[in-house]
Amino acid sequence: IFMSWYNAEGESGSPPVGYCRFDRLTGKTQVWRAPPRTFCEEVVVIPRPAEAGRASAGGEEADVADVWLAGMMYSADVGRSCLAILDGDDLESGPVCRLWLRQAVPHGLHGCFVEELYGMAT
Repeated sequence: IFMSWYNAEGESGSPPVGYCRFDRLTGKTQVWRAPPRTFCEEVVVIPRPAEAGRASAGGEEADVADVWLAGMMYSADVGRSCLAILDGDDLESGPVCRLWLRQAVPHGLHGCFVEELYGMAT
């Protein structure tokens, strides 16, 4: 299960300041905390293609996390937003890349992943 992360239990926590993975089979939690003054939107889970051939580190018994995560982040220090891509199997390492936009994207952006490409000529 992937989700936005706010703060440790008992601390004030809004807006989200990172991402979290809860492995429902092992009960383990992974957390990536964004840099200070960086605020994170919800993640969109993107399955990796089957032909990618990556196996989960824990084998068949493990909670499958062979996915990419995409989430918008806003840096108050830079005054811009970026699309962050994270590895679902290695969430604690943080984004594998950040695609910076020229401006800020308002908080509250929602999204979903679909395999089809819409709105563009093929």
